[in-house]
Amino acid sequence: MLLLGMIPLREIRPETIRGVVYVDAGTPGRVHSVKLLTEDSHIHVFSGDDLLLALALAKERFPAEPGSTRMSDQPLTE
Repeated sequence: MLLLGMIPLREIRPETIRGVVYVDAGTPGRVHSVKLLTEDSHIHVFSGDDLLLALALAKERFPAEPGSTRMSDQPLTE
């Protein structure tokens, strides 16, 4: 069972992330929020002010492959 968790973003270590879901609700092709699935079976959802840090954690855990055109592998922007 996956649980929705509330933990401060700065307490999540990249090595504990097991999966990432990039949500582009409202604006196709632009990430609106990020769901981080961690090894303790929790789902942590981040958006707004936490979005860039959550994206950075996801990219640290799952680096972009060379030549990738996936939305999740694009450079971080504000």
